[in-house]
Order: sequence, then C-alpha cells, then structure tokens
Amino acid sequence: MLADPKPASLGDIWSDWKKNEITAKKKWDSQAILVSGTVARITKVDGLRKSDDTIAVYFRDSVNPQCTGKALMRDALMVNQKKISNLQTGDKINVTGVLATSDSETYNKSNTECYFAFAKSKIEPAPPTTAAGNTAAPAKATAAKSTKSTKTSSTK
Repeated sequence: MLADPKPASLGDIWSDWKKNEITAKKKWDSQAILVSGTVARITKVDGLRKSDDTIAVYFRDSVNPQCTGKALMRDALMVNQKKISNLQTGDKINVTGVLATSDSETYNKSNTECYFAFAKSKIEPAPPTTAAGNTAAPAKATAAKSTKSTKTSSTK
C-alpha cells in the first residue's frame, strides 16, 4: 500500500453502503482504509491451495460495536502469524487494508448486517492512551522543586 490510508469506521462505510452500494464501492474500493476495533476472534483460514493459508482477525468497530470487520492476511511464510501472536480477544487494534468487496457482498446479501472484510491487511496494536503518562511528568517536576526548597530552608 503506497498511499496513506483513509481513516474511517466500519459504521461510516456501512452508512454509505446502505444508501447506495454502487456509490459506496466507488468511494471505498481500491484504496487503503484505516479502521480501529476490538479483537473478537483470531483464526486461520485454509485455502484450496497449500500456499494460500490466510489468517483472519475478526474485530468489532470502535465506533459502532454492531459492525464486524474481518482482516485477512496471507501467511505462506508465517511472518504475519508471528506478528499477531501476542494479540488476544479484547485487544484494541488498528487495521489497515483494502475493502474486500466480494467477501462483504456475500455476507451482506440481505443488506441488514454491518460486516466488512479487508484484504492485504496490516494489524497493529492500537497505541495506548497517554493520559497517565502526561500526568506523571509534571508530578516528578513538582517533587523535584519541593525537595530543592526543603534543602534551602534547612541551610538557613
């Protein structure tokens, strides 16, 4: 994937899909998309050919938990298996991939469920929130200042 991925949620894609599938495909197909979610299942999908082993990571959308995504990665050399070996159900992830329209169409025939599959996926753990890290630094600075002022008052 050469272009920067377009950030979205499965809910965004689903909203467009329900309005007009043809327009939605034009908008979302053939580009890298970045979605976030929570791991629901990790499995291996065996293809028809021996070299077509694929890893599938199912996840719930971070914006609309009613939406399910499936990130697909080919894994002939077991590189991706090693990359995802630390993932567990419940982990927050970022998925970058290309919408696998044919897989999504098969599942969404009734147009009643929010489900999208992504091919050529790259999965990374979502970055941890930095709220705790930001409060620790000022506390250290305050502690250093109070120690310094204690030393000054004891020397008088």
